[in-house]
Amino acid sequence: MRNRIAFWLILVLLFSLSACESENDVDQIVRDYVKKEYGIGVTIKKREDVNEGNMGERTFVLKSKEEIPVTFEVHLKGLFSSRVTGDDYQKQKKAAILGNKFWNVNKSELEMLGFHDVEFSFAEGLHVSSIYEKDINLYDDKSVSTLIHFIGLLNAYNPSPDSLTLKTKSLDFPIELLGLSRLSDKETLKAVLFNDYNIVNVSLFQRDYDKFKAIEEGVEKRGYQLEFGLTVGAYDQSFYCFKENLNNRECNGGYTVGLKGGKSDRETLFDLVLFLKSQPIRISNVAFHDRGIYLKLDDINSPQQIVIESE
Repeated sequence: MRNRIAFWLILVLLFSLSACESENDVDQIVRDYVKKEYGIGVTIKKREDVNEGNMGERTFVLKSKEEIPVTFEVHLKGLFSSRVTGDDYQKQKKAAILGNKFWNVNKSELEMLGFHDVEFSFAEGLHVSSIYEKDINLYDDKSVSTLIHFIGLLNAYNPSPDSLTLKTKSLDFPIELLGLSRLSDKETLKAVLFNDYNIVNVSLFQRDYDKFKAIEEGVEKRGYQLEFGLTVGAYDQSFYCFKENLNNRECNGGYTVGLKGGKSDRETLFDLVLFLKSQPIRISNVAFHDRGIYLKLDDINSPQQIVIESE
């Protein structure tokens, strides 16, 4: 009896192993499907992992190799043997043609403004994605006017897109704007963008760059370095103002600064604390992530109040 059970277990195991598909196998299924249906080659941009909870339903994002490239989705199903259940190529091709016409009509102006990789797609309405080679600075009228100009071109186009995804220079996450027809003036646009504290961080950094630079120089003079250089962003930033510290569009609660290197004795750290407290930009916390030292500046008025956990 035991031998019979073992035999069947081995048989089931061998079947499961033989039925499992490799990533290359599934890629080829997708490519063959698109080639048969539309006669085009594709580049695979994104693959969803198999989800056992929904019987292996997943989506591949592809980009066609055509004169007007089309970004579209192919849907698959199956835990061990994948099959294609549909795609949205025809719908997205119409959007790609609209985007190509928009680019050709406005190419010189868009390139002068600094926008590129403009793509149209259909999601919930007509959507546009683009890359802006600079950052949006909410404290600089020229910067905001550039974005307003871009939105104006989109609103003047027929049909006009409903939403925009914009990747900028420093932000790790793109800017998402809905209802573009409502964003036709600077104050309305700024009111929307000021709700995104990552954009506010980048904007404050640009506005006060000289002050941040002075802090960097003072820190280096004392033997320390900014953890990620003179940067700001969602990740790997040396200066960051958390949402709870932003008030009235300013970092009134103070920045957290990431540092590395230098001495870790109390006297040297206290000199650093006094320097940071004297700056026109409020610094509330200092973090040495490499050695687990965290300084809350408001609580430190003498070297003895500096707590070093490693001691």
